[in-house]
Amino acid sequence: LFGSSPEHRKAEQLLQQVLAMPVMNATPSTTMPERLEAPRSLFDGVRSSCKRRVLVYGDSLTAGYCNGGTAFHPYGLQLAKVLAPELDVEVQCCGLIGLGVDEMAKRLSDPRIEDIRHRTGRGISLILAEQGPFDLAIIMGGTNDLAQRTRVPKIMKALQVLHGACWNVGVPTVALTVPPNHGVGTKTAYAQNWREMNKRIANWAASVGKSGSPSRVVDVEKLVPFGSGEKALLWEKDGLHFSPAGSCQLGTGLASHVEYVLGSSDHLPHSMLPKTNLETPKTPKTSLKDELMAMWCRARDEPPLQVAAVFPALPGPVLKPEPPLQLEEPPLVEDQEAGLEPEPPQQLEESPLVEDHKGDLEPEPPHYACANKEPPLVED
Repeated sequence: LFGSSPEHRKAEQLLQQVLAMPVMNATPSTTMPERLEAPRSLFDGVRSSCKRRVLVYGDSLTAGYCNGGTAFHPYGLQLAKVLAPELDVEVQCCGLIGLGVDEMAKRLSDPRIEDIRHRTGRGISLILAEQGPFDLAIIMGGTNDLAQRTRVPKIMKALQVLHGACWNVGVPTVALTVPPNHGVGTKTAYAQNWREMNKRIANWAASVGKSGSPSRVVDVEKLVPFGSGEKALLWEKDGLHFSPAGSCQLGTGLASHVEYVLGSSDHLPHSMLPKTNLETPKTPKTSLKDELMAMWCRARDEPPLQVAAVFPALPGPVLKPEPPLQLEEPPLVEDQEAGLEPEPPQQLEESPLVEDHKGDLEPEPPHYACANKEPPLVED
């Protein structure tokens, strides 16, 4: 059909892949996101596969719009097939036809977003909250914004809002550049804005791995190039949307990036990521009495424990130490005239003067610590 040259044989292989792909009808009643999975036959004989959930979000290019909107071939389906059977990936696909990322960023929590084909989708934040958890999100958009002559900085800010909605709930993201189309080669102003837009997205690659950046930035043009000859098979006749072969090639090219992110130690599965609404941790079942008893038993054979190591300091106000308690009060002696008053302290060498019944002052005999010695005689 195509000839015997290597290019013709490759084109024939692409056509065979397209004919083997299932057709998804575009019905107005379609509600997104749609669930896409690899055929279960790919997992026959496999004991267990690692289950993952991926959200793909964007416009008609994410939806796989083709054949004038009468059918859809989303790249997410091919992505799930290529990753099988090592990874059992469930892809949730939300492609809003005709919408730009600027509008998507304004409707993050909208429960009903209708596109120009009367398909209904939802805001990305609402999908993450009510249909999660997800292990990864792939976001592609900007084509419609450029066509509407939206300023590049505004488009970039909207893309960052969409990615930030995912990061806020602990979901890593992959950023895709704006795909090429016929406007890049025919319209100078569009081509200039398209290159500037993709340059800004590519700059994210320098900050990959840091906070406030995607896990991966993928250049769509390298995976699905636009042009004539063999490249033309990857695009619809409108020069704007992927053909089924183009969507298939994009899904195949993304598989290695997705596998890397899902398998990276820096991006654990969502079930192992910290949640934003953590409940208050429950108190341990071991009682304080049991803990103190265990500490005492260990202390018999070990050096004394540092208090700070056992009971680390907790945040809070600094409490001033209380004065020591007075455990013993001086004994009280009874006097016939003055009532009860404390007994004067004893002294070994000198004693206070006491008054006798005649009013003369004389020193009180000293008390001796040794009981077997007699006090010295005093002349009268």
